[in-house]
Amino acid sequence: KLNGEWEFYWNKLLEPSDFTDSNLKPDYIEVPNLWSKYNYENKPVGSYGFATYRIKIILPEKDKIYSLKIGRIETAYKLWIDDLLINEIGKVGNSRKNMRSAWIPTENDFYAKNKEIYLTIQVSNFNHRKGGIANSIEIGNQKQIRSSTLLLLGFDIFLLGAILIMAFYHLGNFILRKEDISPLFFFLAAISTAIYTTANGNFILSRIFPNLNFEVLVKINFITNYSRIAFFTLFLGSLFKKEINSVIVKIIVYWAIAMTIVVLFTPASFYSRTLLILILIAILTITYLS
Repeated sequence: KLNGEWEFYWNKLLEPSDFTDSNLKPDYIEVPNLWSKYNYENKPVGSYGFATYRIKIILPEKDKIYSLKIGRIETAYKLWIDDLLINEIGKVGNSRKNMRSAWIPTENDFYAKNKEIYLTIQVSNFNHRKGGIANSIEIGNQKQIRSSTLLLLGFDIFLLGAILIMAFYHLGNFILRKEDISPLFFFLAAISTAIYTTANGNFILSRIFPNLNFEVLVKINFITNYSRIAFFTLFLGSLFKKEINSVIVKIIVYWAIAMTIVVLFTPASFYSRTLLILILIAILTITYLS
């Protein structure tokens, strides 16, 4: 993991050729970390903006193919190894108008001619409450990186399959016994969880559909969170009608509907800031239901 202090140039989109300028004076920032915790001219920079990160890597061997594993960078980036442009996810820009956000995990192979290389990453964010390199970047040989990725993807696919099996089992129970609605609520809660799994973690959805709109992906992420809380509450409420207060069930469901409407009709830059409310409601709901 390439964790530690990186060179950091706030409000600058620099390319490798720009570092020949001896007047460039870097600040330093911990990676992984959100840049909202960084102070520029004694003031927090907030979530929105753009910057360049740079680090020197000393490799064990030269004349060898290595690979970089990059998860989610908030929310667009451009990557160079030395002077070679390796990848661009989304479109980096210095304003909301001229950038495009994307969440796509990548594995980036490169040939190292020398034992010392420089990694340069431009990052911009104007569309989400998070900005910067918030997750570890990993380096290794091709086999290590591919094996790590396949292992995590395999776990997600296994989890997805298990959830879908449970979902359709309960759907079958509902079809056979329609007088009992609780299996239908479990089916809907499980389907919501399955969709959430594809839109989070290793981002199976964006790997399959790399051109999927960023706003759509984030909306799926949030809405499935609200819906699975609501449907699971309805499931338990229908099973334990005497033990669980129906008024509380309705409050949770109405909250989920209201938040879904907010997500549908506002941008991610607004509703992504409600995540702490979502976590708080989820904890309170789980505490009550348990």
